[in-house]
Amino acid sequence: MPLQTRRLLFYSLVLLFIILGFIIVFYSRGWRLSAENCRALQLLNCSIKFEKTGAIFLETKPRDVIIRLNEKLFKDKSGLIQSGTLIDDLLPANYKLKIEKDGFLSWEKNIIVKPGMVAEAKNALLIPKEIKKEVINISKIRGDVIIAVSRGGEKFILKDSKKNIYYLYDIKDLSVAYNINLKLKNLKGAASIRKVDFYPFDSDKLITETEAELGTLDILRGEYRTVRKEAFFLWTTKSAGLYYLNELEGKKADYVISLYNLVLQSDNKLADFSLSGNISAKPIKFEVDKEEKRAAFLTVSGELYIAEFSTNNAKKMKSGVTDFSFSEDGKKMAILEKGELSILFLEDSDINNRKHAGENASLPSLRPVSGMRWHKDSLHLFLEGKDGVDFEEIDDRPNVNIFPLITENKFSFAYEPQSNFGYLLIDKLYRFSLE
Repeated sequence: MPLQTRRLLFYSLVLLFIILGFIIVFYSRGWRLSAENCRALQLLNCSIKFEKTGAIFLETKPRDVIIRLNEKLFKDKSGLIQSGTLIDDLLPANYKLKIEKDGFLSWEKNIIVKPGMVAEAKNALLIPKEIKKEVINISKIRGDVIIAVSRGGEKFILKDSKKNIYYLYDIKDLSVAYNINLKLKNLKGAASIRKVDFYPFDSDKLITETEAELGTLDILRGEYRTVRKEAFFLWTTKSAGLYYLNELEGKKADYVISLYNLVLQSDNKLADFSLSGNISAKPIKFEVDKEEKRAAFLTVSGELYIAEFSTNNAKKMKSGVTDFSFSEDGKKMAILEKGELSILFLEDSDINNRKHAGENASLPSLRPVSGMRWHKDSLHLFLEGKDGVDFEEIDDRPNVNIFPLITENKFSFAYEPQSNFGYLLIDKLYRFSLE
């Protein structure tokens, strides 16, 4: 073979090696050759370019599901070693993700894959097609409204709304209905109860509010203890104790948030603020987040305020609000504003559709919403309406998955996060789980 031919062959092989090397390196780093409109009769509009691939990571409950991405099937790889499934080597585009499993309603979401990024679909919760309700066998139900369920779901309080009488039931002995009003009357001489709830860390004790005072009722010992003589304006319980919102003495429309330690029996003022000048500013709902960093209250005029304990002041967030609720992790708030449902992110969120603190996510609804309760994962909501209850995710990327759970015209609903049980009172008392 002539020397010139050998040199030409050598340099050609070197050039081929360099080209293949570049291709391998680019491929290993996720770059791919993509073509758009390169079809017959469309060659003039054909576009060829290099793009870096992305991926989708998803976690589902339950597992062993069928995964379809643009109708292409993928195996569910979740198990003991890894919590979810990674679908990689995807060109940047908008993908239709569908998750299916026998006996469950399908879950769908439009996922945008960006170059070099991993899009997430965590906590994709599939709902059974048929919710199995377990009857809680009470021989005679006293009450038509579920007021409270104890932590773990061992005890619950029902209210007879016509007679304004509260009854306590223990799941271990459903033959007995504990008349809270009667017991309070025997111990204190007061039978009219404004509000009752379980003690924050002892379900054998109750916190009761009457027109005159706030107190604790020990169910096992049959003992009553006065907490404070004056009537509380609004109050709620958390692990640290009893949080309450009161008007400052002699200062109309000036309020203070305090924490009453039920063990040490001591008060600690957390924040005070003034709403003077707003004649319709009387608060009607009061909540403290689970992390006990902040409180929120809603006024009769529909103004929503958030009080940060670290700054000792209250900030007006929205107007026209009819209801709100802190998430279980304390990092989000569901807000019902002029019939529209939204999620306010109080802290940065890096789950699924990432949000920064202060951002809102608007959500659709199947029916007019009158009440909201958070699921324990803080990524789903129970939405109550006059004719039923729906279960909705807070991921606002299309398609927002909403599943109807209950279709009844007259019912009372409650949810207990620790046990993850829903409670439904119709003609009987039922308990159900979504798992």
